[in-house]
Amino acid sequence: MKIKITLLLFAAIFAVSLRGHAQITATLTVSPGTTVCDTMPVTFTVNVVGCTLAYKVNWIINGLIHDSCNSCTSWTTTLSTNDTMVWCYVNCNPMGNDNSNAIDMTITPCAGIEEYENGSMVSLYPNPASGNIVIDVERLRMFPAALFVYDNRGKSLNVNYEIKNRSAILSAKQFEDGIYYYRIADNDRKKSAAGKFVILQ
Repeated sequence: MKIKITLLLFAAIFAVSLRGHAQITATLTVSPGTTVCDTMPVTFTVNVVGCTLAYKVNWIINGLIHDSCNSCTSWTTTLSTNDTMVWCYVNCNPMGNDNSNAIDMTITPCAGIEEYENGSMVSLYPNPASGNIVIDVERLRMFPAALFVYDNRGKSLNVNYEIKNRSAILSAKQFEDGIYYYRIADNDRKKSAAGKFVILQ
């Protein structure tokens, strides 16, 4: 009888333990990327798996909760140069909870930096592209020195490109079909341009 009661008690504790520690996973991504200006809005998106109930998300910067929301999937904010690590905590009570992956951010001060979006001052062609893509910043009177490209989840990509005069040239063959974001900057980062392009092969 004593053994039976012990087994029943162990089973009850185990069931409560499982109920409080279900397999909830939270995966965080960022857009437009992990390197942004301190004046630029940044959107963090969380993918929650294993929770079928309403849940609470705490958005955390450098270990401190900055915001929270119920059953939300994204959060848009601006970051300061000291905000180096962002993650979220998802509480799906009583099914379980999870800390997401942490994203290392590099925030650069943009006061005094001239920034331009796709438009009359920046020519990107062709768009959509299947061959070479040209980002022409001639109208900005800018000599580009660096090009950064991100996928639609904000992941920085290692791409091959060539700088010629006031243009950056890259091949569409190194991308899968989809939408991509770019930032092009001059040598001392005092002038930059940003925008997006579409690959359709």
